Amino acid sequence: MDLIRIRDKIFHLRGRNVILDIDLAPLYGMNTRQVKNMVLRNSQRFPEDCSFILTHAEWLPMRKILLHMNIRTHPFPKQPPQAFTDMGLIMLAGLLGSSRAIEMNIAIVRSFVILHASSGGNVSLRHLMKYDELQETMQALIATP
Repeated sequence: MDLIRIRDKIFHLRGRNVILDIDLAPLYGMNTRQVKNMVLRNSQRFPEDCSFILTHAEWLPMRKILLHMNIRTHPFPKQPPQAFTDMGLIMLAGLLGSSRAIEMNIAIVRSFVILHASSGGNVSLRHLMKYDELQETMQALIATP
């Protein structure tokens, strides 16, 4: 999975960049229910600024647009998904067991950092990974069984 494909899964909601659980779970090799259960069991780690469930008012228009774009291979849930901010992803990383999920989490967080920097956020360049290095890391993750 390359940087562009990860960035396509990042949305701007409630003033934050987020990734939805329906997009996050497959990246980690999990299903959405596993991610939701992990968050429920560890709810104290996920305050509102780390993770939140979209309201119906947020989800319905977004769902219609995504359905119209026909970019998913499986149906969207009718219930609003859970959104994770960059901080929520870091909290989730502490709960993940597989090395692949942890490595993917690092790549996703780096995508958030790059997106934040490109949108004028105040991020030091030393925190950014060069695009080529990120591409190599992502290709290595894809090639690993």
